Amino acid sequence: MSEWKFGNYPAHNRAYDYSREHLYVLPRLGKVEVLGKEVITNIDQSFIAAFYPHRSHLDSYTTYHELLNLGVTNIIVAAAADHWFEKLHMKVLGNSIMPMFPQPRPEKGASAYSAGKALLHLAKRVREGANLIWAPEGTRDGNGKLNMGIAALAQKSERPVVPVVLHGLEDSWPKGQPLPNIKTIIGKTITICFCPPISWSQYANDQLFLDRLKQTYVKTYDELIKNYQGF
Repeated sequence: MSEWKFGNYPAHNRAYDYSREHLYVLPRLGKVEVLGKEVITNIDQSFIAAFYPHRSHLDSYTTYHELLNLGVTNIIVAAAADHWFEKLHMKVLGNSIMPMFPQPRPEKGASAYSAGKALLHLAKRVREGANLIWAPEGTRDGNGKLNMGIAALAQKSERPVVPVVLHGLEDSWPKGQPLPNIKTIIGKTITICFCPPISWSQYANDQLFLDRLKQTYVKTYDELIKNYQGF
């Protein structure tokens, strides 16, 4: 693939902007419960919304629209370049529902240089006022392993990471499934929890930062499961 011109993304035009605003449909087939709204309404600077676990295409989609509902603007959604930008129909679909930015993945054939360049570009955009949605696991495997990319973004952007924990979407559009499984959504409670922000400068160490982030994810996700089960 030719060199990405990252400054051209996300794409904006009347059609895309209109559809992004109005095409929040699938999660609303269930009941969307939003926790930690005050985290977003009280934050006074741009931030990185890093969601967990990542098992469905609807993860970033739900995070994006719930941030919109809370009044957040200037949002960029990092999306796998090899999945969402190589085929025209996927590019049109993705950009119709979210303001997507192509993030190259070395494990999918992209050069480390291209992936690093994209990350630096995103960090600069966040530092200048954009709000970024990012999947720290990098893929829908749901293995729980956080990549170093989120630490680099937090450090270089000098902006906080808001941990976002999702429950109820795990089986809605998993890896290897070409279309969403609507039956797993209808009538189901879908919870999105915005946790207090974490700054890289609090730890000044990538691994310590990742450990703290992972602890927040696991603890919050376990609590959401217990609440869902009625414990």
